[in-house]
Amino acid sequence: HEFQVSVECAPGYAGQPQATVCGDTQRRYFLSGCYKDGDYCQGPADSTGYFLTENDLAAKTFDVVGQCTPSHVGKAKVIPCSSDQKEYHLTGCRPKVSCMSDATAEGYDVTETNLYILPFQFDVKATCKSGYVGTAAVTPCDEPNEAYVLSGCTKDNVVCKRPTAEGYTVKENSLRQSLFDVTAECKAGYKGSATAIACSPTGGDYILAGCKKVEKCVSPPNADGYKLDEVDLRMDRLMVHARCSDGYIGQA
Repeated sequence: HEFQVSVECAPGYAGQPQATVCGDTQRRYFLSGCYKDGDYCQGPADSTGYFLTENDLAAKTFDVVGQCTPSHVGKAKVIPCSSDQKEYHLTGCRPKVSCMSDATAEGYDVTETNLYILPFQFDVKATCKSGYVGTAAVTPCDEPNEAYVLSGCTKDNVVCKRPTAEGYTVKENSLRQSLFDVTAECKAGYKGSATAIACSPTGGDYILAGCKKVEKCVSPPNADGYKLDEVDLRMDRLMVHARCSDGYIGQA
């Protein structure tokens, strides 16, 4: 039902009386606005969750402006005191519900932008630390002051193995899958751009790729009349010097 209360100042009092609805069922509503001459309000002993600007505490000309602090939500309302030297009332701001950090989880790099679990406000991001593998996930808490949950990252115990590929010179700095660090070059007699690729997260051989064996030429079966100096028989850089043998003439 709609809140409806009529109120007027009692004899000996003056002002603009008003009744303010209670904040919950079975709670008292507030009466304010009627004052004796010379009445002054006092600030509340506990103003947690409110920013207050006290412009005038005289009951007749009462002027206090309230706002909710960043840790609270709602719309602040300031209700004047009901008699001299009494506290004025604050209502409208309620605490934001927030999660706690997950202090027990290892292997995560975490960025906490907002721990409040109000709709669309919780903002915590995580990635797996170096030495851990997986896909990090963050689950908000269900109740206030509980820890959110980090999951998805496990310690990297996977070690890659060296493959049997030929034609590569390798330097193995780290064979752990998440910290894989292997450099490779093509051996003499091979050409290309060598690369080393980590094994899968489940293990196995790492991959060497990019080097191709250079095919070689062979000496001709009939070289009568020629003296040959075979410097390099690789097809991509063939270098053979030839000249006519003794008893033969011509331009070799």
